[in-house]
Formats: sequence, structure tokens, C-alpha cells
Amino acid sequence: MKDFTMIPNRLLDSPNGLAPAEKAVLFCIYRMTMGYTQRRSCKISQSTLKIMSGVAGIGRVCGLLVDKGEIKMDDVAGKSHIFTIPEPGTSFNELDTKPSTSVTTTPNMSSSPLEHEVVGSRGAIYNIKDNFKESTLSNELIEEMKSKYPDKDIDQAQKSFLIYPHHQGKNWSAVVWAEKFEKWCAAEKPSHKKFISQFKLDSCGFPMGWCQKCNVSASYEENQLYGDSVCCNAKISPSKIAPNV
Repeated sequence: MKDFTMIPNRLLDSPNGLAPAEKAVLFCIYRMTMGYTQRRSCKISQSTLKIMSGVAGIGRVCGLLVDKGEIKMDDVAGKSHIFTIPEPGTSFNELDTKPSTSVTTTPNMSSSPLEHEVVGSRGAIYNIKDNFKESTLSNELIEEMKSKYPDKDIDQAQKSFLIYPHHQGKNWSAVVWAEKFEKWCAAEKPSHKKFISQFKLDSCGFPMGWCQKCNVSASYEENQLYGDSVCCNAKISPSKIAPNV
């Protein structure tokens, strides 16, 4: 029917095992598939889903929908994916999903080794259960990345790395996991909070930076630390550079 999107009743019934954030994202995927000539697959970017649904953490929510058999995701270039929905009345997990026979259980979130939060379209917080154990990445590797990238939030990088949908269910060796995590950390954007915390404060509360050319310190505004030093237009360091011996 033109100007309408057909959504299975089981997805609208409550409870049905889907959190509000998951429903919001799933309905948007149905809009882009069944809402256009009733196609079952469509290329959609994560940014489009975020705007349509108002849900933060799109990658995490889509990963849960994949786990529950509600969608399939195939990688394409950039941050887009080919999303596919199952035939009506079925799921990709081959479960009987008819309302009259389905059995819905509520996950025991307290038993999860890792729990994360997703902010829904109305600011509600939803706990998400991970498929990974903390031991997937060694403590030594985590500390090494923290030392290598002091201006990045490696703890947050670890969480986002482990819950990335396409890392789910992989039986990689410890070496492969480590290599992929190192690349993930290298691509991680610096954390403003972590970056600023490297600089000591002067008596007035302003961060002090050291010119990497002349090794002279000066006080700066926080946003100035990303630029050049006032003396030599050189990079600013959080500490004095030790002279070469």
C-alpha cells in the first residue's frame, strides 16, 4: 500500500524481546525496505539510521538485532551496510516467531560479564549484553595501548571494539585479536579529556605546555593546546622534552 510500511504484528506486540531502542532502529530498517516496493534488502548508512531513529549507538543496536535474527548486515564501502529483513513471520534464527506460540524471556543482565548503555530516542538508558569475555584482549595489550596513546580513551575503545557487530562470534587467535585491536586504537580519535589531562595546571588553573622547539613553557587555553606554541609556532608538549645525550 502506497505511503505505508508493513510491519509484522509480532514486532509491535509487547513484550516481544526487543528494547525500545531496538524497535526504533528496526522500524526504520523496515521503512527503508518494506516501505519501498516491499523490497527485503537496502543499503543504509549508520548516520541515516541515527537521524531516522534518534538512537545513539547504532552499531551496538544493529548487532543485537543481528543476534536476535531480526536482520542481516553485509559490509559495503564506508560506514554503510546492506540490511536484509527476513520473510514475514520468520526470523533468521529460524525460530517460530508467531505471537501465539512465541516464548519471550527477559535476559538476566546481572549475569553478563560486560554491560553497556545505549541512549534511546527519548534519553532512556538500555543495558546491552555483550557476546565477549573480557579475556579476549590481554591486560598487557590494554596497558601497552594506553602507554602508546595517552591522549586516547583506550577503555572506551576496548568496549566499542568488542561490541562491534562484525567482531561478533569470531574465533580468531589471540595474535589476530591483538593485531586488530592495535589497528582499532591507531584509528581511534583522541579524547579531549584524556589529552587535556596530560598537561599540568599553572597557579591560575590554566594548562601549561612546552614548546617542542625551544623547550620553553607557557600557559594556554585548552583549545590552544591543539595549535602551535606562542614562541616558535611549534607543536606543544605536555612536558619538557629531555635533551639528547
